[in-house]
Amino acid sequence: MEAINILINKNAKIIYKLRSEGYTIREIKKIAKEKYKIYVTEKEVRSIAIKIKTGNNKYSDIDKMRILYLYHNYYDTHKLIEYLNRKYAYNITYNSIVDLAHKNGVKKKTQNMYSISFVDRSDEREIIELYKSGYSSNKIAELYGYKTRNSILQKLQKFNIKRRDCNEIKTKNKSYVNFSLEKIDCEEKAYFLGLLLTDGYVNLERGYIGIDLTDKDVIEFLSEYINIKYKEIQPTGKAKLTKYRITVYGREILEDAQRLGVVYGKTYTTKGPLLTEAESKFINYILRGIIDGDGWIRKDAGEFFICSASFDFIKWCEKSMIDIGFENIKISFISNEYNGIYIIRTASKYNLEVLKQNIYDKPFGMMRKYDRLYQKDVQRL
Repeated sequence: MEAINILINKNAKIIYKLRSEGYTIREIKKIAKEKYKIYVTEKEVRSIAIKIKTGNNKYSDIDKMRILYLYHNYYDTHKLIEYLNRKYAYNITYNSIVDLAHKNGVKKKTQNMYSISFVDRSDEREIIELYKSGYSSNKIAELYGYKTRNSILQKLQKFNIKRRDCNEIKTKNKSYVNFSLEKIDCEEKAYFLGLLLTDGYVNLERGYIGIDLTDKDVIEFLSEYINIKYKEIQPTGKAKLTKYRITVYGREILEDAQRLGVVYGKTYTTKGPLLTEAESKFINYILRGIIDGDGWIRKDAGEFFICSASFDFIKWCEKSMIDIGFENIKISFISNEYNGIYIIRTASKYNLEVLKQNIYDKPFGMMRKYDRLYQKDVQRL
């Protein structure tokens, strides 16, 4: 008899524990059988469970009114539970909310899950603040349990909140937030400017500057310096080589680039950058970017040239080259099927040494041109 009482007490404890955790009678019978290897009847479960208030006693009257109101009005109970637990830290379960509603005679009002919203006025204010702080409408919709961002956009419209355009989003979320062309203050930035002056382009409508090159080492160098990912473009049509692209977004970037001569349709009109005295210290690396972009070094390093379709720009290059030590620099003009090009070409050993010592003085960027200048040194070794 004592053994039977112990067994009954054990069963009662298990039933009590499971019921307190919010399991239904059917679930309790199943768990008791599979996990605890005991067989209980529905009558046994009810006799114990009827004494238990399934978690309802931990809610205040206001909490209960809120839960029951939301349960009555909103279709998706699972989404409602997520909302209540996130917003009010109720730690409520599906079974406990259903039991609470059943005991209070509350039933679902709507069967259309798309016609309801969990948010109240305070939630709407939170949504607006999240959006203003930089969260995307998709992310906010995810946080509040919406299927799409449309409900969030409707609330923005309701409060006359201007939506961010794609350029603002890209600028705000860019990984290169600390990069700027406001001043040329290092070798890498000067080199980047030289490349932009020759091979770069400007998209005013979408608000970015970009550069496409087939030399992957150059793009990788810039990518690491600017802290930006580059895009690989596979050849199509007549193109045979893979290109690598970097695009830098930002209205400030565009404005600073304009001062430096990187403008829309610059091929025939660019005049070269307007540099401050401090920026002029990096002219040699700007020239290096220009040569890597629109220049050429002979395979035996016995000659090099710079070319441009803009006379004003080639004059700027000429002056800059003289400023850093080049001698007897001359500009020539070559006609072609377009408007022709201007060229600065020299095979002077002195000028080639200046090129090597003052411009290509360290290995970075386009290594094939750097290697040509130093190949004889390697052969001597």
